[in-house]
Amino acid sequence: MKIVQDAMDFKFEAINEDVPGPKWRRVFDRHWPVYSRWFVREGVRSRPTYSVSLNALRTHMPKLLPTYEAIVETAGGGEVSSC
Repeated sequence: MKIVQDAMDFKFEAINEDVPGPKWRRVFDRHWPVYSRWFVREGVRSRPTYSVSLNALRTHMPKLLPTYEAIVETAGGGEVSSC
């Protein structure tokens, strides 16, 4: 039996900011065009909405909510079309 695997190369990058700010925004701006194409490749309607995602985070990982909200705000808003 032959196992076929998709391979991806990953490069991790760390930034140091007490709260999401200009450094984080530069990383976002650099990666957003490619990420957004990947994210919506099956159509926007195939993805959960911002409010559904926010509610899931609020339910399952509430301690991450302030950081998530700060990142979303720094990125320009909650819905895919607003970024």
